[in-house]
Amino acid sequence: MKKLLGIVVFSLLLISCNQGNNVSKKIENCADNTIQIDFKNELSDYELNNTFFSKKRSKKRNIERHKLIVVILENELKYLLSIENEFLDLKYKYIKGMTNFWHIRPLLMTNFDANQLLKATETELLDKRKRSRFFDDYEKTKNYLEKNIRIHNGFVAKFANEWNKFVTDGEKKTDDALKAALELKKKGHNKFLKKKLEDKLKNSSYEKYFILCEKRRSESPIMFDEKWK
Repeated sequence: MKKLLGIVVFSLLLISCNQGNNVSKKIENCADNTIQIDFKNELSDYELNNTFFSKKRSKKRNIERHKLIVVILENELKYLLSIENEFLDLKYKYIKGMTNFWHIRPLLMTNFDANQLLKATETELLDKRKRSRFFDDYEKTKNYLEKNIRIHNGFVAKFANEWNKFVTDGEKKTDDALKAALELKKKGHNKFLKKKLEDKLKNSSYEKYFILCEKRRSESPIMFDEKWK
């Protein structure tokens, strides 16, 4: 009798274990499907941003950005040189509003920022200078502007050379590289999906989707199990 009872208990444990594994697998199927949407979007975005024409446009915009920055810096240098004789008077006039920041920080400047600054009136530009370290020290400001003009002229030359080489290499080379990159990404995605659940759960996005799927099952277990069996 005791032996029979033991067999029954063991069988129930096996059934419970199998049911638990089945539920876990269904939730895993749901999480796999969800993260595959992310994978698909990632591939789509990568392809969109790495075609020959999109890269060509991006490289050209980058050159234009640095050219705009050079114009802005040259305008500021021209203004600075024009007020050399009255610089000290202006410094003492505006010293109360000064901060330790430059009003033009080229490396942080986008194309939009550069275009907006070029449209600014002289009054608006003066207000920006007054609220920066522009009037703190004549030589430091001059050196800052001249140094950044050299830097961004260098960027213009560098990226122009890259753009010329890119165009010379042609569309086929870019498309071949894009195709190879997409295939490599797809292999990486498939490799991830074949991992054990415990390894997939180390990925924060996958863990989030697994929890979300688990919550969905708790709300409608029959429908969920039918869909992800």
